[in-house]
Amino acid sequence: MVATGQTEKHFLVLEYHLGSILSYLKGLIPTDNVFILNEAFDIETDELMDQRILERIRKLAEEMIQLQYGIMNRG
Repeated sequence: MVATGQTEKHFLVLEYHLGSILSYLKGLIPTDNVFILNEAFDIETDELMDQRILERIRKLAEEMIQLQYGIMNRG
């Protein structure tokens, strides 16, 4: 899951509430979440400037693709 927020405390919504809802709905839940503070974005371009966060998003996307392949190949 990827989310943005104004403070670190907003991460708790992602970690505890949305994860529980997805679990109840039998959704795919990745092993990691990516929470991004609003200040990580360039004000003028809205681009994410932190390369470490971009790498975490890339790894999360790869994990989600692998989870999807696993579901499709259950046969």
